[in-house]
Amino acid sequence: MKSPIPQQKALQIWYFAFAKQHITYIMIIDFNVNYNNYKEKILNFYGFWEYKCPCCGARHSLTRHASYTRNICFLIAIGIEEHKIKILRLVCSSCNTTHAILPADTIPYCIYSFSCILQILTKLFVDEQSVIQISNKNQVSFQLIYLFIKRLIKHYNPCINFLRMFLAVQLDFTSSFKDVLSIITKNFSCIDFQREYINYTKLVFLMIRNQNILSRKVHIGAYFKPPT
Repeated sequence: MKSPIPQQKALQIWYFAFAKQHITYIMIIDFNVNYNNYKEKILNFYGFWEYKCPCCGARHSLTRHASYTRNICFLIAIGIEEHKIKILRLVCSSCNTTHAILPADTIPYCIYSFSCILQILTKLFVDEQSVIQISNKNQVSFQLIYLFIKRLIKHYNPCINFLRMFLAVQLDFTSSFKDVLSIITKNFSCIDFQREYINYTKLVFLMIRNQNILSRKVHIGAYFKPPT
């Protein structure tokens, strides 16, 4: 019998729940798992899952259920690189809800990673490269860059509130994109900002689809127990 997954330092897991046709689906963003180690730590794990069910609260009730394939894009030196990743879904034996486990740096309903979007926005507003320059150097369409700007605008006010509360910085709703993005890149790694923003706002930064679905309780901070 295999031991539970070892607890990693400062483990953070976020549960993203929504209802559709009276069936509850759960997305779990595990910030201690990334694209590179997802297969080893999640997809190929056949031991006991120590996640608590976000719907009914049952422990030790999750078992492997199914998997699906999704794409995720990262920004590298020569442009955007797209990868396929198989996502594991767990099912709760107590309430029959299913739980897809997503790695850190993932934005639900978006194939572009959080770090990819943040890097492009930083090039534009902090490094002051033009849209054409970014498009040509990184093989990124200018339409995609404007899409990322639109996502940033939609999240701008909650982001200002978060930074003022979390870092006590002197920002207001007239602050420039350059000031805000400079603070993010200076004080956070990509994953740290994404995690803390979710903890504070209960929303995924730069996520657009189904932004208004979090009227129900969101469970934050579930963790694995260390092996005994």
